[in-house]
Amino acid sequence: MAFLQSQLSWIIALQSMSAFAPLMQALTFLGNEEFFLLLLPLMLWCVDRRAGVRLGLLVLACDTLCFLLKLAIHAPRPYWIDARIQPLAADTSYGLPSSHAQNGVAAWFFLAGLSRKRWAWFAAATTIFLVGLSRVYLGAHFPTDVLGGWIVGALFLAAFVRLEPAARRWFCALSLSQQVAVALGVAMGLLLLGSVLRVFISGAPDPAAWHRFTVDESRSLEALASRSGALFGLLAGVALAGRGARFAADGPLPLRAARFVVGIIGVLLLWRGLGNILPREPEAAGLLFRFARYALMTWWVVHLAPLLFLKMRLARPVHTGEV
Repeated sequence: MAFLQSQLSWIIALQSMSAFAPLMQALTFLGNEEFFLLLLPLMLWCVDRRAGVRLGLLVLACDTLCFLLKLAIHAPRPYWIDARIQPLAADTSYGLPSSHAQNGVAAWFFLAGLSRKRWAWFAAATTIFLVGLSRVYLGAHFPTDVLGGWIVGALFLAAFVRLEPAARRWFCALSLSQQVAVALGVAMGLLLLGSVLRVFISGAPDPAAWHRFTVDESRSLEALASRSGALFGLLAGVALAGRGARFAADGPLPLRAARFVVGIIGVLLLWRGLGNILPREPEAAGLLFRFARYALMTWWVVHLAPLLFLKMRLARPVHTGEV
């Protein structure tokens, strides 16, 4: 804890520059769930379908790993332990590693690698640094949380780039029923791992001072249900899309814009609409409904929305190539 205490002065010094608060709030949005809910469909529907699927898989898997690490380490956020820190980006999850930093390294460097442009690498590195700085400024993370996120994100990206091509070929060679079974197995395995971790750390309760911010929500499996459900929906959707919903993400700008508008309406209806309707209690039912909602959302993105685009002639079909 003393190591964390030594970093508080840095955060206090940053927050003393109050004029930068609006900028930091805008920068931190680039790592929020809402931002990726816009970026991933945009990439898949309007830029490159296959790259969009890979980016979605990367971000969801990386974010799931981040949640599991947070739960295993159960480290505090700065404003939980010092009232001088302003909670300008309050959160009930644990602090280490920073998901904004971890997912940012994975996503932005992945996109830079796709572009193969020197300026893209510079832009990605600058964005990653500024988003990480915003998390410290807003009191959401210690500098070491951000550094840890950068390191884990870079290692995960390196592993993904190395292993994903072979894993994709293996997945594509399976039958449809086998693909869906693998998708469900991955999702259930992640939920089981999270449940085991929560039981494992149950003997180490958080300090009472943290509870005024977390109220035990820091150990909730809601985020894991969201990510595992989204992974299931994405993988199952990819399996189904490969058998009838392949489309080209190219075309004139108005056509791409029309695809995005039509598709994002569906995303918002599933994300916010069902989120406001489905119950959250008791916990088991809430987790099941959350899993189903996020599974439907990614299934919509990779399969159902493309089917609609083809029916509406907003995209042209593609009959060859891998899923």
